Amino acid sequence: MKFTKLVTVASLLLTTISAPILADTWDTTLKVGIGSKALESEWERFDEHDSVGFMLDLKHQDYPVSIAIDAFGTGKEIKEDGDKTGVYSAELDLGLRYTYEDFGAVQPYLGGGVALGYGNIEVEEGNQTIEVEDHGTGYWVAIGAQFEFSNSVVAGIDVRQSSYDVDLDGDDYDAGGKQVTFFVGYQW
Repeated sequence: MKFTKLVTVASLLLTTISAPILADTWDTTLKVGIGSKALESEWERFDEHDSVGFMLDLKHQDYPVSIAIDAFGTGKEIKEDGDKTGVYSAELDLGLRYTYEDFGAVQPYLGGGVALGYGNIEVEEGNQTIEVEDHGTGYWVAIGAQFEFSNSVVAGIDVRQSSYDVDLDGDDYDAGGKQVTFFVGYQW
């Protein structure tokens, strides 16, 4: 359910922001991706998450740097003896991305900025559910490359590191981590 909220909010944000920027002087690229995220070892059995996300680039044609707005949701659930424990994180990464366009169809990039993050642990034992959550602010940095199949279609890989602390029931956890995402996108 939390992931559905993240996707809804990200979609509304991306649509709202990109609509007025569709002028002839702006290039917009929207990418969707899947991958995995490795959290710090303090998460023990829950340190490997599946992830899904959106990446938006808004770039004025006169400048080599784009505004980056990326949203990711990750999670892992373990079921044992009828009980279920889930650990989830979400982050909204805001910043800048520099794409090297001098290499033709293959375009490497660097990016970084502020990470607005969320962490959650949910335990279901029988008919009882216990949930703790928190929000944090930190940073993200990324490298990657995209391949232009045409003027409109791209695909590639994004490798990033993020870090933001969340307080879950009195214990501090870094809900960021190392993330690899394979994406496809459309640019206009």
